[in-house]
Amino acid sequence: MRVLSISFHPMWDDAVGVGMPSIFLGQHAFVDAGHRVRFLYPGRDNRKYEYQGVELHQFRFRWPVASPRHRWLHRITAKIYTWAFLPAAFTAAYRSARDMRPDVIYGHFYPAAPVAWLLARLLRMPNVTRMYGTFLHAWLSPWWKRILKFEEALAFRIPCAYLIMTNDGTRGDDCAHALGTPAHRFKFWRNGIDKSVYQPDVDVDAFKRALEIPATDRIVMSITRLVEWKGVHRLIAALPAVLDQFPGVTAIIVGDGDERRRLESMARDLGVASKVRFVGAIPHSQTPEYMNAADVFVSLYRVSNVGNPLLEALCCGRCIVTLSNGATPKLIEHGVTGILVDEGRLDELPRALIDVLRDGEKRRRLAAAARRYAVEHLQTWPERTAMEIRLIEDLVREQGRRLGR
Repeated sequence: MRVLSISFHPMWDDAVGVGMPSIFLGQHAFVDAGHRVRFLYPGRDNRKYEYQGVELHQFRFRWPVASPRHRWLHRITAKIYTWAFLPAAFTAAYRSARDMRPDVIYGHFYPAAPVAWLLARLLRMPNVTRMYGTFLHAWLSPWWKRILKFEEALAFRIPCAYLIMTNDGTRGDDCAHALGTPAHRFKFWRNGIDKSVYQPDVDVDAFKRALEIPATDRIVMSITRLVEWKGVHRLIAALPAVLDQFPGVTAIIVGDGDERRRLESMARDLGVASKVRFVGAIPHSQTPEYMNAADVFVSLYRVSNVGNPLLEALCCGRCIVTLSNGATPKLIEHGVTGILVDEGRLDELPRALIDVLRDGEKRRRLAAAARRYAVEHLQTWPERTAMEIRLIEDLVREQGRRLGR
């Protein structure tokens, strides 16, 4: 089977081995199953190479987008970027399809959904829309607000064999129902996890020495891309109050992004820079060392916190402090598998952190319950991707029968 994927975002950065695991692992699973995969995405230049069996084709697409610091200018230029992406992506995908002759076409993220549909209709083959969460739920009501998010709403309405949506707590199932996505075509699946991330024997003392963290300090960990909606600024804002009551703590910020300079400046302005370690992006292979060294894992996203870092924190049996937004309370039970803070009461965040930092017994109890939940309820990546591969293999076989192939 030949799979052509068109994406609005890159799959993986092979130079440093970091990226979005749910994209890479989903695509690589098809390769492991004996299928051919070609992944197209925009970049500064045309480039073709292979990464662990996946054919990566970067097509040249440049369009200026203003910094998120200029909110409205950023929104306008980002919307123009999305529309400009359509003809560029379709041209690159059409050329690639003529060479590859795919059996199925994927559109990853909402801007690529209409590209995949149009190309699939032209070539008479099935298309699949793949979305990794959504910001649309807050824009569903009243109905006219959907116009402001037209491009994303359109992805739920674009004809496709299947719309596969990551269950990341952003209530994509409610969006699909509200926008009329046929139930039999909608697959709402949570990401898998690499359960080998659980490594309880990590040498925490050596880890602290490498990062010049006092041996007696507790570690509060954040692992995420440094973009505004991921909410790392909320953690830094809470640190002065935390350190005032519990000075023996260091926050480690793992990840990189547009917000890094602002966050570093914020830490300096608040007088907590000596208690924050910005380590940048790390290869996913190093995640176990960082995650298992944490005393407390913090996730403070807007919309929802049910992302892979939180799932991995559960798997590693960490004490979790997160926000009670989106579908996060369906995953984290307050006081049992973690601590939930109301997003509208962020003034309570310092107290929640101080409480678990001071109370070792409570921290261990929450961590143990988190670990039990992960063992009993979370799928591995092979289990999750096997579901998708079977679905698409059956789809292609049925298409072949209809066309007499």
